[in-house]
Amino acid sequence: MRILCFLVVFLALGCGSGHTSDLTLKRAVLGTGGVGYFEYEAEVSGKENLTLRAKFDQVDDILGSMVIIDPAGPALATLAGQGGGEQAFASLPFNRADLDSLPGLITALKGAEISITGPRAIEGRIVSVQAETVTSKEQAGKDQAGRKITRVSVLANGAIEQFILEEAEGLHFKDARLAEQMETAIKALRAAADRSGRDITINLAAGGKRVVRVGYVTEAPVWKVAYRMTLPKTAQDKARLEGWVVLENMTGNPWKDVSVTLSSASPVTFRQALYSPYYVKRPVIAPAVSRAAHGGSINVVFGQSYQIFGMNSYAVQDSAPVDHGARPAAAGKGKYDRVQEYRFAGGSTFGGGPDDSPGKAERAMTESRKLDTEAAEDMAGASFMLSTSVTVGAGESLTVPFIDLKLPAETHSWYRGGRNPWHALSLRNDSPTSLPPGAVTVYEATEAGPLFSGDAQFPLLPKGETRLIGFAADQKVLVDSEQGSADVLTSVKAVDGALHVESRTRQTTTYRIKNLSPDARQLTLEQPRIKDWTLVEPKEKEATVAQGVYRLGFKVEAGQSREIKVVMERPLVEVIDVGELDDARVRALMIAPEISDESRSRLVTLAEATRARDEAKAEVARLEKQRKSITEDQDRLRENLKVAPQGSDLARFYAQKMLTQEKTLEEADEAARQANGRVEAAEKLVSERVRAL
Repeated sequence: MRILCFLVVFLALGCGSGHTSDLTLKRAVLGTGGVGYFEYEAEVSGKENLTLRAKFDQVDDILGSMVIIDPAGPALATLAGQGGGEQAFASLPFNRADLDSLPGLITALKGAEISITGPRAIEGRIVSVQAETVTSKEQAGKDQAGRKITRVSVLANGAIEQFILEEAEGLHFKDARLAEQMETAIKALRAAADRSGRDITINLAAGGKRVVRVGYVTEAPVWKVAYRMTLPKTAQDKARLEGWVVLENMTGNPWKDVSVTLSSASPVTFRQALYSPYYVKRPVIAPAVSRAAHGGSINVVFGQSYQIFGMNSYAVQDSAPVDHGARPAAAGKGKYDRVQEYRFAGGSTFGGGPDDSPGKAERAMTESRKLDTEAAEDMAGASFMLSTSVTVGAGESLTVPFIDLKLPAETHSWYRGGRNPWHALSLRNDSPTSLPPGAVTVYEATEAGPLFSGDAQFPLLPKGETRLIGFAADQKVLVDSEQGSADVLTSVKAVDGALHVESRTRQTTTYRIKNLSPDARQLTLEQPRIKDWTLVEPKEKEATVAQGVYRLGFKVEAGQSREIKVVMERPLVEVIDVGELDDARVRALMIAPEISDESRSRLVTLAEATRARDEAKAEVARLEKQRKSITEDQDRLRENLKVAPQGSDLARFYAQKMLTQEKTLEEADEAARQANGRVEAAEKLVSERVRAL
């Protein structure tokens, strides 16, 4: 429709805008916590506006973290709201649906003053809009549907004039305020429909020519480290470590000459929905009226309260623009050496120079070059500012070296179980900062070029610390292990009237190492640390403790075998109550070879006392068993007497037998009384002799 296209073009041309300057990304600080800090710059003069384009999913982060550094003073930022599309129509004479068709819009704007050009000019106010169907004679004869038109009636100079909307060549709203409202509504609709991002307008304070910086924290891929490590040659004590960072540009815009800093800190991060409108639910309260009007009291129940998330824009003032070029090294910072490019056989690059002399590749791998990476140990980790600015396209990845060091190193055979130990390198970080974790590819330098030796996980290596890095199986060293355990009695003593038997459980692991290599091996053996167990052989002070293990160092000469015993001990204390102590247990303690002669002689007297007590207890038990048997038999005899004829021989027999049993019971009771006396005396003697231990 010609008239609708004309209207949209008219509104677009009518959009005014203030003077703006371009924001350019100049600095990025990438972290390992899933976020990064991005800082933009623009050179401005006077009171200008800056436009920051943000991806839709970054708006919350920007609202929560944006800083504006302007020497001229505080600034404020605005952007289209989440509900802007609906709110734009709240005070307009038409609604959102009216914009779906021009006839609907003209209908909603009855009374508005318009001017029409072509096929004839008309000026006036809209009176009515009527849809019609016009059918020609030819269409009527063929029973065909007619053409739909929109007839618009306009009040012009006291007369009603009409025109066909579809035939009009141009339509102009003469009310400037109405035109501005339509422009606002269309812009709000466009902004609400745009899910790709938002334009954040930054309104600056008035000032002279200056550089303004705008920064914020938002989600970003973590940067990764991939190390290349060259093993030290024989008789050398340093390994070359080259670190490459792998990073991605997921900001949606290309980077050009961006200063990149890598931070190994692990900050706390979260997301907050600052871009979504939040409202507080308020109670509805009835107007104040007389109690007599409603006959009772009114209870007002307040609803649940909601927190309001405010959005505060703020600015950080600075005295002058900051130059992001080369900076002098601050106190506590160290510069790594730069690496010049050099090539190995086969055309691969590893850093170096145009050197064609023999052994070129071998020297290039072991000799570090200078890298002007600026490194610093921060409060929460280390940071590395790359020596060169970064240029990378949107959605692209980049890898660049940022560390090149020669660190003190020593080769080890690192045994952690199994048949073969690991080839490992003990690496000490004598650089001024911690080294971040990552993957490491290990090479051996040869005259022909690098020889791949293995991959490994490079741990976090704080400055001044040493770590073992295993990268391959050492097939020239064989290890067998055998384990055994035994309990060793150490002492027997009385504590609080009870017998305390102290012993040690000793676990011995025997390692048999065979070195098939023509070179001596420095073996690092790991022995698990167990709660309540102590390393006694070798001495604990001769071992280092790491990650729940003891690490023990031994040297195995070339072509030789060696047997190593590692002994762990755990103390045990068994508490035996006097009442539970028996002769057999005491005799078992007496024959222990670790018991002293004095303790053994005291145990002999204790054994005599426990034997006497045990014999007395046995006699008491025998007599009680005898009494029980007689009592049960007497019950039987009484039942028989009840049925036996009185005065008969059988009755007399049962009576005589019961009389005999009564005498036996009296004798047994006396014997039991005497035996219990012996038990009491023996228990007293046992207690005395336990205390004498």
